[in-house]
Amino acid sequence: MPWYIKAVLRVALPAACLAALYLSIPGEISLASTAGWSARYAPAMPVCLSVYALSAGAIATYRRKMRLPGQATALVGALAALALAVSAQSISHLIEQTYMEGSALLTVAVSCIPPLVIGHLIHMAETPSQAVSASEEIDELREANSHLLTALIQHEGKALLSRTVAVLGGIKHLEIEGWRSR
Repeated sequence: MPWYIKAVLRVALPAACLAALYLSIPGEISLASTAGWSARYAPAMPVCLSVYALSAGAIATYRRKMRLPGQATALVGALAALALAVSAQSISHLIEQTYMEGSALLTVAVSCIPPLVIGHLIHMAETPSQAVSASEEIDELREANSHLLTALIQHEGKALLSRTVAVLGGIKHLEIEGWRSR
């Protein structure tokens, strides 16, 4: 990988993410304040939405790579978090510029965000007990293959030994018969 691509991945990408998070903070805090949250709690809104987006995206990527169930719900969560963040920014700026006013519906919608985020994060974290990762499945298959190979060798070894004894017995019988006929 060229050095400049590595630099982008190591420096520019994190810097852009941090700048985007920093720029979203005022709008999300403003929207939470408009919905009636106190100055003490309103700053948690950007954290809620950002952590939700990061978690849903990470879970979706992990489940896709490991071929686990729940990929779709995690992807929906990541997209929902993005839609919530975009909506929060847009609505807070519309209110700030007096193109829109707060309403009861807006207050209810904004107030529902934290419990919905928690509910969906818990849902995504629940992985069915039957689901195993690809590496765990490979290990299980290798172990089963080893057991089958051992059983096959033991079975075939016993059968081969039994046949050898029978052949040796036949040879001995033929030798004895050969000596008798002389």
